[in-house]
Amino acid sequence: MFYPINIKSLKKKCVLITGSHRSGSTWIGKIMALSRELHYIHEPFNVAKHKKAPFSNWFQYYDAKSSDFEEQEQVLRYLKAFHKPSLRRLFNRIRRAKYPGQVRDALVKEWACIAKQPLYKDPIAFMSAEWFYENMDAYIVISVRHPAAFVASLKVKNWHFDFNNFLNQERLMEHHLSAYKTELQAQLGQHDIIRTGILLWNIIYTRVFELQKKYNNHPKWIFVKHEDLSTHPVEGFKKIFSKLHLKFSSKIETEINKTTTAKTAGNFTRNSKLNISTWKQRLSAEEIALIKSQTQSVWKNFYTEDEW
Repeated sequence: MFYPINIKSLKKKCVLITGSHRSGSTWIGKIMALSRELHYIHEPFNVAKHKKAPFSNWFQYYDAKSSDFEEQEQVLRYLKAFHKPSLRRLFNRIRRAKYPGQVRDALVKEWACIAKQPLYKDPIAFMSAEWFYENMDAYIVISVRHPAAFVASLKVKNWHFDFNNFLNQERLMEHHLSAYKTELQAQLGQHDIIRTGILLWNIIYTRVFELQKKYNNHPKWIFVKHEDLSTHPVEGFKKIFSKLHLKFSSKIETEINKTTTAKTAGNFTRNSKLNISTWKQRLSAEEIALIKSQTQSVWKNFYTEDEW
């Protein structure tokens, strides 16, 4: 199905949904992708999914003062290519199509590049969120999630992290992570997923708090707590859509209710209110106590004692 071209979208204003991984960014992105005004783009900074990405580190960092202008231009071209119409890509998709529906999907995807605004969903782009805002005229939506919920999610997924991805980036270390250098080095080669999660959460949300102070009440920066959105999803998404100047339809509201009131959890369906506290069953009392004490200097900027 084709939609009329939104002339404003031709200006290529875009949206970046980010924050830590396991913070609900995929849920937020899938709901927002229901908008007829947005074209969903999945994790361009994910080096495992995009082998031709022009960077090699997870959480690659760029800022406006980076000396390598040519590299930044290459990254911009790479990012914009996800939303640039391509006859070659269209031809290749049609050539590989086995069913009429796949031809239709190929046409719709290319049409979206013309008629819609790009919506980048990528927690791995977080460290470059400010650069994204400055270079792509982007609205930035950052999801905040409780440290225990984040660590519990890593534990369930058994997702470890190589902190060399931070240590290898001199500008990132110099500008934002120098206070964590000793901890980062100490974690190299370790396999304690609880302590890995604690350090990751502290690093990411220390930076989130810096950005929140800098862009407090800025019209293009939106900070949302996953728990608030889960408790009042319809009201929360209405606010996000309003701040992004997007239409909020009954279809979107129906889908929100469908994905947040499910009796059984699926990839994108669950009881969102009950999901808030699942970390209490996934973590031991000792693990919760450790997470609480080791992240306290950061979580107090977002959460209260009652939320433990």
